[in-house]
Amino acid sequence: MGQARSLIQGPDRLPLAALGLILVVCVWQVALHTTGDGPGWGMTVEQQGPQLVVSWVQMGGFAHEAGVRPGDVVVGIQERSVGPADAPAAVQEAQTLAFQTRDGSVLTISRGLASPLTALRQVSFTFIVLACAIAGTLVFVVARDLLVAGIMLFANISASLAALGSLATPTREALPLALVYVSLIAAATGSVFLFLSFPTNRLNTRLGRRLALASGSAALLLVALYSWTAAVAPLAYEVVRRGAFAVIGIDLLVAAGLAVWNLRRVDLAGSEERRALALVAASTVIGVAPFCLLYLLPTLVGWPAPVAADVAIIPVVLVPVSLAAAILGLQYSGWRRVVQRNMLALAVWLSLLLLYAAALTSLADARFGSTLVLVAIVASTFWSAQRWLRRWLEQLVFGDIYDYRTTLEQIGHALVLLASLDEAATHLLSQLSRTIRMCWAVIRLLVDDYPPLVYRSGTVPNDWEALVDLAERDGKVRATHLWAGADDIHAVRLVAEGTRIGTLALGPKTSGAEYTPEDLALLSTLAPLASTVLRNGLLIRSLERQVVALGEREETLAALSAKLMSVQEEERRQLALDLHDDPLQRAILLARNLGGASNAVLAKRWKAEVEEIITSLRAVCSGLRPPVLDDLGLEAGLEQLANEARARSEIDVVLDLDGHRDGMAGRLERGLEVALYRVAQEGLANCLKHSQATRVGVSLWVRDAKLTLRVVDNGKGTAAQADQRPPRQQLGLEGMRERLRPWSGRVTFESAPGKGTDLTAEVDV
Repeated sequence: MGQARSLIQGPDRLPLAALGLILVVCVWQVALHTTGDGPGWGMTVEQQGPQLVVSWVQMGGFAHEAGVRPGDVVVGIQERSVGPADAPAAVQEAQTLAFQTRDGSVLTISRGLASPLTALRQVSFTFIVLACAIAGTLVFVVARDLLVAGIMLFANISASLAALGSLATPTREALPLALVYVSLIAAATGSVFLFLSFPTNRLNTRLGRRLALASGSAALLLVALYSWTAAVAPLAYEVVRRGAFAVIGIDLLVAAGLAVWNLRRVDLAGSEERRALALVAASTVIGVAPFCLLYLLPTLVGWPAPVAADVAIIPVVLVPVSLAAAILGLQYSGWRRVVQRNMLALAVWLSLLLLYAAALTSLADARFGSTLVLVAIVASTFWSAQRWLRRWLEQLVFGDIYDYRTTLEQIGHALVLLASLDEAATHLLSQLSRTIRMCWAVIRLLVDDYPPLVYRSGTVPNDWEALVDLAERDGKVRATHLWAGADDIHAVRLVAEGTRIGTLALGPKTSGAEYTPEDLALLSTLAPLASTVLRNGLLIRSLERQVVALGEREETLAALSAKLMSVQEEERRQLALDLHDDPLQRAILLARNLGGASNAVLAKRWKAEVEEIITSLRAVCSGLRPPVLDDLGLEAGLEQLANEARARSEIDVVLDLDGHRDGMAGRLERGLEVALYRVAQEGLANCLKHSQATRVGVSLWVRDAKLTLRVVDNGKGTAAQADQRPPRQQLGLEGMRERLRPWSGRVTFESAPGKGTDLTAEVDV
């Protein structure tokens, strides 16, 4: 199919298009020339003895429509009886004739009763000819799809020929009547084929082939029946004509159904294609339904048509025009929106004119009021009705028609209620996209010492930053190098309290139209409000960053503190090992040597001093890093602390470790044991130095997966508030908390004058 479509390009199609136009022009000239002639009788009269007998009656001719049939006898010419001297030529020249029908009745007909060519028919059918011929030729020459272009040209030329033939039908000549008959059938069949091939070719599907075969076969059968009737059985014309009307109506309704079905079933690439097909579907239904319902259907059932065919046929022009707009608009979007809006306006005007014509005809038949009253009714209601219908249809098809005040209130009210920067920016972009319907939108916010914050909506082009910068300087920038058509990119500076905070940039509208003054007014009004809301969001974002930075700094300090304590513990351990391995060993060796000295008195005194140095060094080593803590664990370390406290003072130190033994088996993590040991060591040191206590209790227990270390004394106590405690005590408490921070430990200190102190450390294990 792709190869077939590329065989004939635009310039190569011009001769074929020219032939179609030449045919239309020629038929037009013949039709105009024929309309100047009066109506003919459309029958043949033969002399049979003394009588003039009708031997042939033209189908659809004046005599046929008046009721004359072959075999009827002419009994009167010009209101006188037929005489022996009257010849058949006198019948053709007469204005009034009388016939004796085969059933014996007398039928009188006059050419003065023939329907003349009205001015309405001339205007309406000329309008149809021009619209169909121009639309079909333009699509055939310009459209890329040859199949669609060819079918479009065939259907439109057929419709043009049918309209031209209708101009000459008041003459009741055989050729105009046949032209109208065949052209209407061809146009209806062509409309079915056209909607089967556009926008997607469904002629190669089973259903498409069946519909095409049925429509084409019915058309050929109707043409054959017409030829047979004209040559053999003129009396069957009425049946054939009704059948033709039925098939034409069915074809037009099938075409309208296919237009709606295509809108629902076709896999569309974007919203623009869907809008184009929606316009075609609406125009097809509006154009076809009045002609089928107000003229064809009543004619088929034998009822009088409520609207003349000259009026009912006018909306049909919407079909070729809307198809041309859709086919070409999907390829050349520059003029798409203008054509689509004008098509909607044309559809509204034609529909209202048709409704008013039907209503006024009914009122005139009912003799309701005078002509002046009817004109006043039309003048007072037409403008408001067409305006309301146009706005409703544009909103339905395009979607970017909105009420300025209501939209502004809705967007503004929602913006002021949003505190989050992300929510405010996203809401603004989504609301603008839904209201104005642009391809993309960007909010770029300037942030001190940080890259700009960017919020996007839609498919943003790669070079959007350069386009936004240019649009911000110039107010708007043409984007023809990105999209086909003269679309605009608009940029609005966001300024709050005299400070520029960023830019709001909007890309081309999805409909291909330029921004309206209402769109620009909405943007300029929303910009200050949006700037204030976004600036508040930026301030909140800045505060959040500062809070995060402070939190990260606090975590860093905590990590450094833990590292420092770890290094401190390691240095203490290393110092204790160094003291134990060198100075202490030397002192022990010196004490042994002094024990064997000759001067016993002096040696004894020196030995005692050296043993005191040894004891002191051992105490220093134990304080720096007690080996028992590494070897035996926290319980042994606490027992050693308690023993050392008892040895260095007269305070009664009571140690309770039963809860720990019952609640937890095995040793704790090494770092946690060291931290708890230091907490207990700091608590006992404070008791010995400051509390003036006589009794100190040290307890350790585990309950409900929580380990608790408690140091309680009965000393003089101190102030409970942290800011009232001595600085040294405050630093010691903070040091305990820092030691237990890696395990999320908690340290509390309770004290009151005269009631002692209570130091508690809790860790989840």
